[in-house]
Amino acid sequence: MLLLTCASCTFRQQPSPTTGSATKDTFAIKRFDRLEIKFLTTGDFSALHDMSTTYPTQTRNLIEEVLRIGRVDAPDITTRFIQYFKEPALQRLMKDVQKQYSDMRNIEAEIGLTFSALMKLLPGVEIPYIYTQVGALDQSIIVDGNTMGISLDKYMGSGYPLYLKYYTPEERKTMTSRYIAADCVSAYLLNRYPMPTYYKTQALIDHHYGKIQWIVNQVLSQPVYHSDQVDAIDQVMKTQDIKPEDLLKRPLI
Repeated sequence: MLLLTCASCTFRQQPSPTTGSATKDTFAIKRFDRLEIKFLTTGDFSALHDMSTTYPTQTRNLIEEVLRIGRVDAPDITTRFIQYFKEPALQRLMKDVQKQYSDMRNIEAEIGLTFSALMKLLPGVEIPYIYTQVGALDQSIIVDGNTMGISLDKYMGSGYPLYLKYYTPEERKTMTSRYIAADCVSAYLLNRYPMPTYYKTQALIDHHYGKIQWIVNQVLSQPVYHSDQVDAIDQVMKTQDIKPEDLLKRPLI
């Protein structure tokens, strides 16, 4: 599993099975967050049942990998899950997510178009199975094989009151819905083209991120990501005959 925190750019990866991919015609974001919020705000156990039967992988990833509160089959895991979200700030956050993201059709369309553009740019790309969740301000995007989870609580807007307490102004700039599609593609590419294990210096790490971000800017047709590395890669790609897939495979350009 690869987990993306947009504010800190930390990653963690481990082997995971893949699932079937969507197509341009069938792509739709699965609203796992609605069942999660329903259970955690109302205590409706039918919602918990639907979480574990309709979204078993998503429920396991949320509990074990994102929240890290124990194994999903632990006898007391339901109590731990409820207790974790009893914090008033998290209760408020869930209600705000429910209100702000009651309709995600525009974001869904943007993600679909972005992955369609990526499929034209890079061979072998598939549209992942994408769902939404509330991750209690932990990870922004998680990737498990060809399944991708978006933590909507990390995209409430740069001025969201709870963010002011925990994040810097620079970090908050990316915590808006504008970055959801970009972060999805970034996480997908980092899973497909992981950081080389021999990259030990910050310069090499930044260079790899820069290549990923340059690709994202291309498929979104706008400079979502700005950095010295992205600018340098842009100059190289304009002056040299390098295919995008070769850019991502090369250690350096």
